[in-house]
Amino acid sequence: MKRGFILLLLLEAVFTLAACRQAATPEPLSIDATSTAEATATLAPTNTPLPTETAVPPATNTPSPPPTETPEPTPTQGPNLLSLFDEMPVIEREQGNKYLNGGAVIFHDGQFHMFSNFFNFWPGETMTYYYTSPDGRSWTRAQEEPLFTIDDVSLDGRGALVLSGLVQPDGTWTLYYHTFTSSSAEGEIGVATADDPLGPWTFRRTAVLRPGSRGEWDDLQVMRVNVLPQEDGYVMYYAGVNRQSESRIGMAFSEDGISWEKYDDPTTSEAPYADSDPILEPVLEWEGRWLGRPEVVQTADGWVMLYEGGGGNQTGLAVSEDGVRFERYAANPILTRDNMVEGYTFFQGALFHTDDTYFYLIEAGNGRVGTDIFLYTYEGSLFGE
Repeated sequence: MKRGFILLLLLEAVFTLAACRQAATPEPLSIDATSTAEATATLAPTNTPLPTETAVPPATNTPSPPPTETPEPTPTQGPNLLSLFDEMPVIEREQGNKYLNGGAVIFHDGQFHMFSNFFNFWPGETMTYYYTSPDGRSWTRAQEEPLFTIDDVSLDGRGALVLSGLVQPDGTWTLYYHTFTSSSAEGEIGVATADDPLGPWTFRRTAVLRPGSRGEWDDLQVMRVNVLPQEDGYVMYYAGVNRQSESRIGMAFSEDGISWEKYDDPTTSEAPYADSDPILEPVLEWEGRWLGRPEVVQTADGWVMLYEGGGGNQTGLAVSEDGVRFERYAANPILTRDNMVEGYTFFQGALFHTDDTYFYLIEAGNGRVGTDIFLYTYEGSLFGE
């Protein structure tokens, strides 16, 4: 009886389990292939926790540098842009004259013309001689006597340096110069003209550019003049010195080469920039408080300027697309005593450009013994692609 009862219970359990399995089996789903993405997109997120974030080790000391802004245009070469043509000078000082510089260089009718300044002390009596060259490298003095001396200059000054020249469309030869008496005396810019480079030269009695009014950035001296012809007139670059012995580079415009208007930024209205503005100021450590001796040429690529920084023995490079806004070369200065003839210091330079070659004639030597003119060159473009 007991065994029969147990057997009955086992049979009942088997039938019950079979019934449950049949009820739990779902009908097969028919999923259209085009609805798969939609079905997946509507799935609710599960409650499965996200994996914990693995700690990232600290960055090394070689992170990727942030991008730096590259000015356009920018010079393309390294710091030793200029190559010394020869350890020997291309023009040597003459007996009886201690110092000389390249002064003004003009390329006209397939020939180079130089109006070089000679003097025995500075400031002091200056004399201007005339040289010619077929290639910018070998020079011949045209005559033994100077073209003119400080005694012929109509403006006041103990010395006068001719530093820029051009030939006007009507054939008139024109030279620009600045006067100098001392570091604390006013200096101004004058002009002389002639029908022939050998003269006679006529000096205009009044200055064509004078220092700014008291308190302006160029209120003591305007000097180191550089004039270039343009389609609608002329543009002048010059060094402006204030009464605190600070020098900046300025710019002026003229329709006739006689009456000049200084560059003026309309956004500045207070001294020292009330009347005019410089286009380049000393901002870098090597430039100190002094930017001077601007030498500018205009090429098919743009404008190229060499300038003095820090008061001497350092030359910087800047380039411009419009002749007003200049970008400094990142590896300035490009010329120092390290790449000058050993033991020499250098002073005034003269820059000119022809046939894709830059010529830089620079006064250099032992200051106690005298100076001569050396030549540096660079071939190619100074602008980036």
